[in-house]
Amino acid sequence: MRDGKTGVRMGNVVLTEGDLALGDGVMLLRTPGHTTGNQTLFMNTESGVWGISENGTCADNWSPLESRIKGLAYLCKKQDLDIILNANTPELAAVQYTSMILERTLVDRVRRAPAFVQMFPSSEVTPSVISPGLSPSLIHRAITHGEVARSSSGSRARDDAAFSPRTAGMAP
Repeated sequence: MRDGKTGVRMGNVVLTEGDLALGDGVMLLRTPGHTTGNQTLFMNTESGVWGISENGTCADNWSPLESRIKGLAYLCKKQDLDIILNANTPELAAVQYTSMILERTLVDRVRRAPAFVQMFPSSEVTPSVISPGLSPSLIHRAITHGEVARSSSGSRARDDAAFSPRTAGMAP
């Protein structure tokens, strides 16, 4: 979008050039491929580590060999595919494949369905009458963990100063 940044308060934006630790148990990692600047948010929760990404559209993308979508597991076994890309903007498919393997490696398994990993697609596909044959094997719908709170100081300047980005220690 040409004017996609119109109205954005740049004082609220922190530009980074790599991976970023946002606090205890929360980090952004570069996961390019779907788009050049794609990032994945990782959080350590009571149920283990979760990733939130646009690289896939349902749990089946990161665990296709376990998929109940008709023909998907068969095709992946036949073509030796470990993941399925969200290919609506395939800028760098091989890089995206690697990013999705990284995502899948860093997260934990879903407790209620251990064949699947805790990757939450930022645009999750859900069952629809429009596409009756495309129903994901597992739907997350939401992740709930902790609560957002402002520091007790109540000072916006102090809150902003308390946020000091630091790299997550991953090599570029």
